[in-house]
Amino acid sequence: QNIMSTTIKYAIQVSTSSCSLIASSTIASMILTSPNRLSSPYRRLIFGLSVSDIFQSLAILTGPFAPPKGSVFNPWAVGNTVTCNINGFMATNAFSFVPMYTTSLCIYYVCKLTRRMSDEVFATRIEWILHVGIFLFNSTLTTVALALDTYNATPVGFCYYESYPSGCGNEVPSQIGHCTRGLYNQIFWAVG
Repeated sequence: QNIMSTTIKYAIQVSTSSCSLIASSTIASMILTSPNRLSSPYRRLIFGLSVSDIFQSLAILTGPFAPPKGSVFNPWAVGNTVTCNINGFMATNAFSFVPMYTTSLCIYYVCKLTRRMSDEVFATRIEWILHVGIFLFNSTLTTVALALDTYNATPVGFCYYESYPSGCGNEVPSQIGHCTRGLYNQIFWAVG
C-alpha cells in the first residue's frame, strides 16, 4: 500500500515537473531567440522567472532519485550525499527565486500601470535592485545551508532542510539517536 502510493506520488511528481521544465525552457528559448531578446524589463523578468522555474522543475524532477541510496523515505533513491546536496541547493534556490520573480513582475506592473513609469526609469531605479537582491539573498542563504550540511533526504520527494537521521533531535534521542547533519535546519526553515 505505502510503496504503491509513493510510486504514484513520484510518478506524478516526475511527469508534472517534466511538463513544467519543457514549458519554461520553451519560454526562455523563445525570449533568447527573438529579435528583441532581453531588451525590456518585462522580458528580463519573465526570462528570470522562466530560468528559475527550469531549476525548480529540475529539482522536483530529480528529487526522487537524488537522496542517498537506501534512504528511509525514498524508495527511488539512487544518489549519495553529494547528489542530495546538489538537489537541495537547487530546490531551495528555485523555491525562493520563483515567488521572488513573480513578486518582481507584480512590482513592474504596479510601477508601469499606477505610477506610469517608463521601462527606462524602472530599469535604472528598480529592476537592477530586484535582480541583485534576489540573487544575493538566495545565494547567501543556500551557500550557508550547504556549508552547514543542512540538505538531507525528506519524505516529500526531494532533498531539503532536514535533520539526519530523520527524526533525530526529538524528545527521546535514545530511540533514533543524535543528529549528525542538519543541526540548524529549523533556522533555515524560518528564514527561507
